[in-house]
Amino acid sequence: MLMLFFFFSPLILPIDRYHRCAKEEEVVGNDGHPIIRDQGHNGWFLKDFSEQSQCIEAGLTKAEVLALRLYTSCAFASINGPLRSRATQVSIVIL
Repeated sequence: MLMLFFFFSPLILPIDRYHRCAKEEEVVGNDGHPIIRDQGHNGWFLKDFSEQSQCIEAGLTKAEVLALRLYTSCAFASINGPLRSRATQVSIVIL
């Protein structure tokens, strides 16, 4: 639960620092092949993702959509690693 709070805590800080839109860019996927991250979503904000029919039908909150976007990014290793190792302390770097 502490880890989830950490990921959502930036939401209570000044919005201009964290109010970022999606940006299409080529990255290396988990399989080692290049992919286009956020293809077709360039310039979208969290609100835009939250208003998609799939999110509405599933009854997802903005926090849940944010959690899904975070977990399906390269950040999943930072989430899964400590959970799988059953670490008691986790070092997190805030950029």
